[in-house]
Amino acid sequence: MQKIFGIIIIMSSISVLLAFYHWSALDETTSEANQTQDDRIRVMEHETSLSVTHSMYDIPTSTYEVNFPEEAEQRNCYLNDEPCKVTDGKVEMEERGNLEFTYLYPKKEDNEALFYIDRLGVELQSEEGTLERNFRVSMASEKNFSNTWASFNPPILESERENINYFEWTFESFEPLVLLQIEELYAHYNHIDGLNIYSTIPIDQQLFEDSKSPFLESQNHLFVIDPDKSETVQENFSLLNTMEKRKIASHLLQSHIISEHQFEESNRWMLDILSDVIFLTEQVNNEQVNAVKNHLLDGLEEHEKGQLIELLYTYDYSNPNMVESMDEILSVLKGYQTSFFSINNNSKSSVPLYGLDQREVEIGEENKRSEWNQVIYRDNSYLPLAEVVDDFDMNLVALNAGNELFIEFEGKRYRFYPNRDMYLIDEERHGLQNNMLVNLNEQIFIESESFSNIFPFEITTSSEKVTIQ
Repeated sequence: MQKIFGIIIIMSSISVLLAFYHWSALDETTSEANQTQDDRIRVMEHETSLSVTHSMYDIPTSTYEVNFPEEAEQRNCYLNDEPCKVTDGKVEMEERGNLEFTYLYPKKEDNEALFYIDRLGVELQSEEGTLERNFRVSMASEKNFSNTWASFNPPILESERENINYFEWTFESFEPLVLLQIEELYAHYNHIDGLNIYSTIPIDQQLFEDSKSPFLESQNHLFVIDPDKSETVQENFSLLNTMEKRKIASHLLQSHIISEHQFEESNRWMLDILSDVIFLTEQVNNEQVNAVKNHLLDGLEEHEKGQLIELLYTYDYSNPNMVESMDEILSVLKGYQTSFFSINNNSKSSVPLYGLDQREVEIGEENKRSEWNQVIYRDNSYLPLAEVVDDFDMNLVALNAGNELFIEFEGKRYRFYPNRDMYLIDEERHGLQNNMLVNLNEQIFIESESFSNIFPFEITTSSEKVTIQ
């Protein structure tokens, strides 16, 4: 009996060794078939981690900053098959040669049993910038794992050898290395011109074709449709629990924005707002963020929403900061400089959409250049009340915790109430026109034309300057 048990153990060990031999042979065969010097990333899946070997060929002479994936553990470096040191995050290439990095990538469950990897390879960066490399990725996993692997493109090779499942993909240098481990529960599959779709419900191909952006030549994206899971969108990957055109289109746009920035989860509120404003997806579920969304809706004309989609897809994103980029796009859209997203990102309360009127402001008979500018709010120009009063030596007193503004000038007394629909001149009551007085980022502004009607000043404007006398 012991002999039989021993034979079974030996045969099982031989089976596993043969499986790994077949995998290695298959990997080498495909290597010989592809004679280009693309990076090779070989991955072996284990129970709790992925072991990764990233081989880079014919690397030019330089000093490179080595950027491992943030999750990488047990990192090693080899130069021309000899161990090398990464000192202060850098490796020195004194002559052209080959580099190889090995590390472990811990597995984790992301969004209810989905394991998403948005960056698997090592990046090298020199003074000239990031070294652009094409990738060939192979993945081998034991058959006893119940999951499979996918990317936004189908694998160029998929094979079963003994106890090993083998996949292989290629990625261009400009494409993100996206891999997703998914459960083998998706009965429906389709690949539609760059969109790889796995679904538990039947796939409506026309919905996906109609949702693609007309502003991009190609869109690569991996979709998982599962009504039992929570929705998420990442770079080149989406999990949806319904198959709606507006959500598909929204996720494609959000993914594009993420891919153009150094994305942080703390900025996701902006994606939720843009999705709701453009596609009416009702993603926003936070009271303050909802107030910011309503301010943006109030500040946009209906035709500007279509222009906003085009800008978000076609804008030349040179700034990796997403908050600042969104302000740049809004500024282009509205025709004035705005910091709407930046202000609301740092404010405890929601702030309306307004921008800086960049025309110079000259005041008084001497046409002195003011140190402040008008602002534009709802397509009208506004003056900062406190600054104007100060420049013209008017006496301003804030009363009742700022709920009443008392101004004395040339023997007249003016009382303004920011939270009421009236104001007083020498106790004579006047109706406060809609938005004549507004609070923008805790500063009171008065509509420019109304200011000249109430106070004895004349305002003249041109395309280059504003004069107040």
